[in-house]
Amino acid sequence: AACVQRERSPLRPQQTMGSESSQPQAAAGAAIGAAAGEPAGEPSQVESYAQPQAEAQPQAQEEMRKRSRKRSRSRKRSRDAVWRFQSQNGAMWYDFDADACLKLEESFSRRARSVELFIGNRQYKLFFKEMRQVCVDNPLKTRRVVRRAALKLHPPIEGQLPPLETKEGEPRARLACGDEVKGILEQYFNWHDTPLSQDRQRHPEASCVPKGYLVSSVVRLWDSQRWNHCCEARRNVFGACMECKQVITATHVLEPCLLASGDEQLMSRCNERYLFHGSTSVKAIVEKHFDPSKSRDSGCLLLGGQKIYFVELAGKADEYAGRGSDNLEMLLCRVVLGRVWRTDKPSLSQEEKDDLDDKLRKKQFHSACAFRSTTTQLNEFAVADPNLIYPEFWITYSRME
Repeated sequence: AACVQRERSPLRPQQTMGSESSQPQAAAGAAIGAAAGEPAGEPSQVESYAQPQAEAQPQAQEEMRKRSRKRSRSRKRSRDAVWRFQSQNGAMWYDFDADACLKLEESFSRRARSVELFIGNRQYKLFFKEMRQVCVDNPLKTRRVVRRAALKLHPPIEGQLPPLETKEGEPRARLACGDEVKGILEQYFNWHDTPLSQDRQRHPEASCVPKGYLVSSVVRLWDSQRWNHCCEARRNVFGACMECKQVITATHVLEPCLLASGDEQLMSRCNERYLFHGSTSVKAIVEKHFDPSKSRDSGCLLLGGQKIYFVELAGKADEYAGRGSDNLEMLLCRVVLGRVWRTDKPSLSQEEKDDLDDKLRKKQFHSACAFRSTTTQLNEFAVADPNLIYPEFWITYSRME
């Protein structure tokens, strides 16, 4: 009895999620105490033995809650990841679709060794440790897989991005952007893998795919006359785009970061988008604007000549920036795409190119889009009217060989 009295505690075992196993012991202890003549409600020896376990249960529960919160946070972060697989020739990387990415991310967060996927009519098995995808029907058919965090860009603080229209009312101005704007564009430059396209293979001086890019300066351009022409052309396109399909480009992530307070927003109704243009004569374009007549079709232009070409990825525009690795230049422009003529053919005949020129001339379409389904898996846009283009950012960068 003295031993039992020393082990008694005024604390009752709490009823918690993990205490189901202790409840039968407590009930049995009460029955034994009643048979021994102990007063009801007082803890018995059996109940006192269960008390240390009951007191440890709140701590274990708290640990479980912390782990659960940690796992839920990691899943929330991991849902933003992008999964990609390599092409058979190793020259390109392609994105898994949204459903496959979600399934891969859930299995990856659970630390699974592998997961099975159906892509088209074939079944694949992906091994996370080796980061390799294997075809179930043909085990010799394997591909590399990578997991990358989604691009998360934050708008720069006030003062880093000068407003587009100058307060002094100057007709033309070049406004230097801050380091944060350079960092935003540099992240975008290096977000996508630079493709080894036919254009790089055609030119020996550009055949080496850069490992990355370093943005050295960003200048925002203001030209009141050119801006007014672009706004007038945009209003005309807006009236003709009541039922046109919306075009979503990869550069949409840049829009909230490259618009200062008070700037004119991009008009998505008429498919106004930020797009890149690479050239060896960026300075001449800034001073004299785009000239479609200088774009002559020598057979290599998919959508024909007499047009200005734009792309979504800076790595693709880099192909046309010239030789060397330092002091290269590129333009990031506002482009009003309007009603877009689309094709996914690897090439067009001369008759098809002439028909496209006629449609653009009659304003049946305002731009053309070619999806390179057999090569780079990228969209290329062509615009014939230079008034639908406003070169806004002059970017100087270098290649990391």
